[in-house]
Amino acid sequence: MGIPGFCYQVYKYVMKKGLIREGDRVVLGLSGGADSVCLFLCLFFMRDLLPFSLTAVHVNHGIRIGEADRDEAFVKALAERFRIPLTVAHVDAVGYAKENALSLEEAARVLRYREFRKIAEPEAALIAVAHHMEDQAETVLFQMIRGCSLHGLSGMRPEKDGIIRPLLFAHRQEILEFLREQEQDFCTDSTNKDTEYARNALRLKVVPELLKVNEGAVDHLARLAEEANEVEEFLEEPAEEAWEKAAFWQGEELRLRKKEMDALPDVLKKKVAYRALYTVSGEKKDISEVHVNYVLHLFSSEGGKKIALPGRMTAERKKGFVILTRE
Repeated sequence: MGIPGFCYQVYKYVMKKGLIREGDRVVLGLSGGADSVCLFLCLFFMRDLLPFSLTAVHVNHGIRIGEADRDEAFVKALAERFRIPLTVAHVDAVGYAKENALSLEEAARVLRYREFRKIAEPEAALIAVAHHMEDQAETVLFQMIRGCSLHGLSGMRPEKDGIIRPLLFAHRQEILEFLREQEQDFCTDSTNKDTEYARNALRLKVVPELLKVNEGAVDHLARLAEEANEVEEFLEEPAEEAWEKAAFWQGEELRLRKKEMDALPDVLKKKVAYRALYTVSGEKKDISEVHVNYVLHLFSSEGGKKIALPGRMTAERKKGFVILTRE
């Protein structure tokens, strides 16, 4: 049996972006939803053209009682049918959210990727997730609303830190059509209709209105992300050089040298300040352009000025430095 047409498009994208190479190990996040089931099938068929090993991981978050057990049973049956090894992990997303003052959505994401890495890292494997073009458009919109820089506009990369997104080029409708052609069912998450979640509100309310204005809105947002990514990649080397000159640790303090920062062009100042913030906090989620600007403003302030920042961080101007610490 030959590879289905849509899967061949995925294969071409994977080869173009260098996402998977012969002999690689790939760990697929398999929720049971349409997107992950589509990627599961495509990766299964692709192995006829590109030999690599494939395993799957399903995370039961301990929410959506009833639905979660249904999804787990579905995924087990799917993996067994195609003879793909599957690991099922059970986590307590509700408890983790309370303990860490996170939204339930964010807690589930953190725990999900933690489980993916538990399987992937010992085998030096890639983690494959099923984000598609609409997800990319929503990410760009979400970042813009939160007040992002160029980095935020770049959205999700096809590959980043060992995570690959082979469906990033594809529309959601193409995924659904492929599943219909294959007569392959999937699970539907009822929380996807809950507009209390910001991303659901964007998907269900905002994006449809944008498509009324311009039917190519999703494609244009995805293209914007791709171009922003290209600029980001171009800036990586000079940004690394700027970081090496300007930043250093002194005990628990991350210090930025005023003299070196003042000599940088604005775009690299922002890069260094942003990196300093997420290096100290350990998280990128709550850091926006306004916080970067707060830090940069300290370089032109009087000594002793101190500001509070997300993630229990503070930044303070002292003599020839701006010093970032975390409680």
